[in-house]
Amino acid sequence: CKSDTAKVMVSRIPSFLTNITDNKGCAPLQTSFQGIQADPVDQITYKWNFGDGTSASGSNVSHSYDNPDHWYNIKVTALSALTGCSSDFMKDSMIFAYPKPKSEFAIDHSIVYTDKPEVRFENQSLNATHYLWNFGESITSTDKDPSYKFKGHGYKKVLLEAFNDFECSDTISQNVLVAFSRIFPPNAFSPNASNVQDREFKLSQ
Repeated sequence: CKSDTAKVMVSRIPSFLTNITDNKGCAPLQTSFQGIQADPVDQITYKWNFGDGTSASGSNVSHSYDNPDHWYNIKVTALSALTGCSSDFMKDSMIFAYPKPKSEFAIDHSIVYTDKPEVRFENQSLNATHYLWNFGESITSTDKDPSYKFKGHGYKKVLLEAFNDFECSDTISQNVLVAFSRIFPPNAFSPNASNVQDREFKLSQ
């Protein structure tokens, strides 16, 4: 007996690679996704599932992960325009957004005077392990609950940056007013004086 023969057309699936950058970091985490075509002749389109209920299409896309302390699964579907075949790539626990601390502090006096310029700060930050204070006079501290004596006067912007073990941070600031303890107003001035300082009417401490 002579066997019959037949030709069968077999279309291959798309050949591609993926490149995912910044897959771990502090929330909001901005991650970039790239589909790399291995066959220069093929024409491939990509659809990405970011694992948080959202998706996007394109060979180069980015996505922001705003929900912290969570692992995300990634899926990309590549579709060949030449063959009509598709191929999926899935990766579980590919993206992780680190949690952020909450920076907060209280002060014992929001207004102090130049004769008693010391302010005590109470650190009320949440989920933080180390801190950086800036007292607005080019002086910093890494203490948890510092005290500080202001050297100048006027409004001072005190800034607290709180960090966790992932080095994620949160920042908050408050103003402290350093006022004059005593003021001596002049009782006269000479607008035509030879000394320039005598021509001005200024308050002195």
